[in-house]
Amino acid sequence: MTPKKLSSILIVSAIFFGVTLAKATTYKTTLTLSVANARSSYDEAYVLDIPADTPITASGWKSLGVIKASHATDSRDAFDPDKKLVVTITSSNDFKLKASGITDTVSYSAMSGDNAESAVEATTFEFTAAEINKSGGTSKPIGVNVTDYSNLSAGDYVDEIIYNVAVENAASESTAPTVGGTWTFGTYNNEAITWRVLAVDEANKRALLVTKNAVAIMAYQSAGESNNWSTSDVKTWLNSTFIASFTNDEKAKMLKVSISDGDNSDSSTIINSSGSDTVFLLSAADAKNTAYFADDNARICQNDGEASYWWLRSPGDDDDGAAVVYVNGAVLDFGSDVEYYYGIRPAFWLSY
Repeated sequence: MTPKKLSSILIVSAIFFGVTLAKATTYKTTLTLSVANARSSYDEAYVLDIPADTPITASGWKSLGVIKASHATDSRDAFDPDKKLVVTITSSNDFKLKASGITDTVSYSAMSGDNAESAVEATTFEFTAAEINKSGGTSKPIGVNVTDYSNLSAGDYVDEIIYNVAVENAASESTAPTVGGTWTFGTYNNEAITWRVLAVDEANKRALLVTKNAVAIMAYQSAGESNNWSTSDVKTWLNSTFIASFTNDEKAKMLKVSISDGDNSDSSTIINSSGSDTVFLLSAADAKNTAYFADDNARICQNDGEASYWWLRSPGDDDDGAAVVYVNGAVLDFGSDVEYYYGIRPAFWLSY
């Protein structure tokens, strides 16, 4: 998932009373945090609330309220226990308020705490799955500490606070993924990719991952072409365009493995060629493996919030057909025409 941004505006209003600016010694200054009530659902598992408008009338400590994370009650799944929600505070002006045409600035710090005595400087607020999934969710107190601005030139001082939101692995990267859990790894189209962990090979420190949902909708092969995985358009796309979205460090953790064109014992078409791929589609045998997917429901794939067919790499009954998973999660061994546009769920072996 791409991190969403919620904006807050900090404004210092200096009111000048009938004295020329050069001789100004007395004026009032009001600092106001101005933000509309912000409530956004970032995925199906959680909802985040950001503090509403908060007036600040003096320098020093001021509570802004709380950042609250809670479970989205209309979600099918609870927030994943292997994940945490991370809210990072940034500022357009590096935590300085600026006024148009004025060189003076007002520095301030984002703080975590309920009062001046307990608050500590903080730009990161983390929420665990247990906190999000509990009834009513949980809150993290947030405030600002503003430097003395009694000698400022008159003007409206403005900055923008940005709440950057991301879902991250709760465990460190050195910790092995767990079968049945999820793993956040890489991005595609500027969105973080969530993977399902199908298998863990502890002896070789590797895990088989498949995307939780479809990352694209495309044809397996061009019209009139064969159902041979090794020459398919989707294989080429996965190992060129798709993998190009990963960093070099991420690519180093993606193992190249030897795979067949796809076992499909229920299909009359047999293709015995094999090759090496980094990213691939699951085979029909993989999809029917109860160690990977307990039942049809576990195989259901979504694209843009709706259940979708998704391609397998195994051949179907006809030369121009490949196996697919139906919208209800059933494996259709007989396949579908390779030119049809269905969901793509990439899979790979992660080195951890």
